[in-house]
Amino acid sequence: MPTYPRFVTWIVSLTVVLCIPVSLWSQTASSGEISGTVLDQSKAAIPGAAVTVTEIATGRVRAVSTNGDGAYSVTLLEPGRYSVTVAAAGVHDPQG
Repeated sequence: MPTYPRFVTWIVSLTVVLCIPVSLWSQTASSGEISGTVLDQSKAAIPGAAVTVTEIATGRVRAVSTNGDGAYSVTLLEPGRYSVTVAAAGVHDPQG
């Protein structure tokens, strides 16, 4: 087994110790995303549907529209609980 100079061992140990906080910090979520696809009962995409995402604790609202494939994405959301509602012409809301 080869022996390494004390300096090399010290550098490797220091590198490992300095990398641990970075790897722990990188796993902390500071923002999130809600995304999905709006489909009708026949599984056809609904383009242009209004999607509203509301943070329950603060009442803060973010609104987006679905794209041509019925997909939407709301990014940079703070951690928390959210409600999502969808409205589109000719689509019945099952909650109301």
